[in-house]
Amino acid sequence: MSVAPLSSHDVMIIGGGPGGYVCAVRAAQLGLSVLLVEKRSLGGVCLNHGCIPTKTLLKSAEVLELVRKSDMYGVNVDNISVDLHKMVSRARNVVESLSGGINALLKKNGVNVLFGEAFFVGSSKVQVGDIVYTPRNIVVASGGRPVHLDILDYSNEGVWDCYDALHPDKIPEKMAVIGGGAIGVEFSSFYNALGTNVSILERCSRLIINEDEEISRTLQKCLSTRGIAINTDVTVLGAEYSDKGINLQLSNGEILSELDVVLAAPGIIGNTESLKLDSVGIASTSGGHIVVDEYCRTSVDGVWAIGDVAQTVPWLAHKASHEGVLVAEAISSGGVSGLSPVRTDRVPSCVYSIPQVASLGLTEHRAKELGYKCRKGVVPFSANGKAIAIGETEGFVKTLFDEKSGALLGAHMIGHDVTELINGVAIAHALETTEEDLFSVVFPHPTLSETMHESVLAAFSRSLNF
Repeated sequence: MSVAPLSSHDVMIIGGGPGGYVCAVRAAQLGLSVLLVEKRSLGGVCLNHGCIPTKTLLKSAEVLELVRKSDMYGVNVDNISVDLHKMVSRARNVVESLSGGINALLKKNGVNVLFGEAFFVGSSKVQVGDIVYTPRNIVVASGGRPVHLDILDYSNEGVWDCYDALHPDKIPEKMAVIGGGAIGVEFSSFYNALGTNVSILERCSRLIINEDEEISRTLQKCLSTRGIAINTDVTVLGAEYSDKGINLQLSNGEILSELDVVLAAPGIIGNTESLKLDSVGIASTSGGHIVVDEYCRTSVDGVWAIGDVAQTVPWLAHKASHEGVLVAEAISSGGVSGLSPVRTDRVPSCVYSIPQVASLGLTEHRAKELGYKCRKGVVPFSANGKAIAIGETEGFVKTLFDEKSGALLGAHMIGHDVTELINGVAIAHALETTEEDLFSVVFPHPTLSETMHESVLAAFSRSLNF
């Protein structure tokens, strides 16, 4: 074993996902010497097994749905078929293209990249292979992975996690999805569009439990209308395997029989086991996530944690990237003085189901729990000219304000491409705009974004259309 020189790097980053590689680039831009250690592939779960490939597949599902209803647009399409191999290949090609771009970006900025498994051998020492590195700062960005359920036999070819669901050999005829969170409903939307008989099994009382209840109930109705069976307040007690498929025994006494696939999507766990955190006193949770403060500092000086490996929710790629920039700037400036901490209430949430869901800030229920008297504006897409023109009238936009101060508390959307609209609310929330500020904004016509303006006006009984 050899030890690298003490001054070899200003910062070592463990993990090359959307938190790690962004942190590395920003740190290098600020003049720091950076070593990025990646165990597998640059881009992390988001690029290789999460955000990018799933959205690529969901675009195929969206096109398929559009083609199926093409006659409403005056376009006749015959003999519709699905080329599953081409769908999966396209997703992998997109991943490879973006992965190459990350590699080029790191190289351009002078980031040293090392492939290998890193683990702590001291509070400021990390071993990779046979070499011990002693960087001035260490950023843990090792990400997370799907939780595996003890009741399932993952050696069975019909038991999938979300990684397996990205590259199917064939379209399953009958599938159960365990978990009604973002991952579960996204994959349910994809396979439902392909023609799979899909059942969602959710232990909570509703889907996407962290979203506004009105949004959650509407999504459940939309998915049910598309033929997806929704089972809430239910857990899986056991599984049996046979030549005819998989049988699941449910807590409500029912049995789902002869399933081709059981897709487990109950959540994620932090990738911390191999890091040997206990040996240096870095605090972590029972779920494998590292305890951090609002500036991503761990319990050990000079060690930071960002992204899915940190315990602060939501575990989203864009939050990880934001944290990466924050940490790089904190290290460069020698501390967090003058820097804004991570504001989780300003992190947009996006669910790419069909239809999509997007939100930011407080839900209506949470706002009331905190003592706010809310003004609420709800505008359906069925009243929007652009939505009617393009045939996408499903869903609505809901905006919440504090009646006393006029402060924007939150916004919640469900419908076509709403993940492209939520950034407008994010900007408004970050600038601490009030209802008066938003009244004066001129929105372009005809656009889906007009529903955002109308919902603000409706909250204060100023809408011309409601």
